[in-house]
Parts: sequence; structure tokens; C-alpha cells
Amino acid sequence: MSDNSFRSKVSEIRSLENPIPPSERHEFDIRDLEAGGFLLLDETPFKVVDCFRYQETDENHTKDWKFCSYELKLCNLLTGDTELIEWEDGDELLILLTLEELSLRDLQADGDPISSMSAVKSADKIEYNGKKFWYEEMWAANYHRLSQKGDPEPVHLWEFESQNRYLTIEDWKLGAGRENRVYTTREVPSTKIEIISTDGGDANG
Repeated sequence: MSDNSFRSKVSEIRSLENPIPPSERHEFDIRDLEAGGFLLLDETPFKVVDCFRYQETDENHTKDWKFCSYELKLCNLLTGDTELIEWEDGDELLILLTLEELSLRDLQADGDPISSMSAVKSADKIEYNGKKFWYEEMWAANYHRLSQKGDPEPVHLWEFESQNRYLTIEDWKLGAGRENRVYTTREVPSTKIEIISTDGGDANG
């Protein structure tokens, strides 16, 4: 990132008219963030570029169920890099930061490289980079972009876990074709996140 770009991004935070006072930031968490919001993650400043929701559904994507998971697209204001962070509020708040974007061919099941979703669907564990991830669950969802209206995109997710690291494999139906998204994540304690502004405007969002 150039010096001018860096200064421009940092100035976005400094130009906030009503940032949340430091003494009140403990009252806010990731669930309050919207597009345009600002946060510190491990003391690094980020801006929320966009927000998405995975709405759990039945297998045919026709009936919404109660569970939701949210994905925030972040811009690192020091480097300009894009980061993805997810949160879900089930029995307790779970926050996951994306570590790596992969492809199916990076994975193995029973010692063999994975070349199709059929191997994923039958696997009780998957190996990546010498680490074993154990099957946790599969669920169906509709993926909504919260910043604009439009039809959601249907997706199935297979989730595997290994000691606070997670491997997620998404199978998307896009028109007449299909596409896979594969990524690893790690848990982030809520104490590592400080909300500066929920939406870039008023201190109370």
C-alpha cells in the first residue's frame, strides 16, 4: 500500500464524527457491526466493507430455519488486505477468522487426494497439510448479501474441526453449474475485538 493510500485509510477513522467513546466500547460486540463500521482486531484497525448472512434452511432451500451465521468482509486499514470473519450466536458467541482459502485438491481423505464432492460427503475426517480435521456437521443455507436486495444463493456446507481450527467446504449451485469454496478458520476471543463505530456514523449505530 502506498503512503498516500495508507494515510487516506487511517484518516477514515480519524474523521469519524461520533466514534464510540473508549469507556463505552465494552457495551458493543461484533453482533452490532454493519457495513461501514470500524473495529480493532488484535489492535489492528479494520473497516467493514460488506455483510452477509447464511440462513439455515431445509435441504431444498425452501424453508428457513432459526439458525443464522454471519460473514463480514473487512479491509485491513494498515495493509489494504481483505479479511473475512464470521460469527454465530448459538449457545454462545463463536467468532471465526478465515486463515486460508483452499481448493479441494489441497485436501486428502483416507490418504487420497480429493477431486470431487463425493469424497467429501462420505468422509469422517479430512487431512490438510498434515493435520486431521474431523467431521462435525453438514447443513444447507441461503446466502444473503445484506447491503442489497436480491435472491439469495443456495449453498451446502460441510464442517470439520481440529482443536479450535475449522475446515469448511461449501458447495454452491450457481445457475446450471456448481462451485466449491474451501477455507480454514480459527476461533477469535470476543475480547480481541473492540468496536470503534457500528456503521461509520453515529456512535450508537
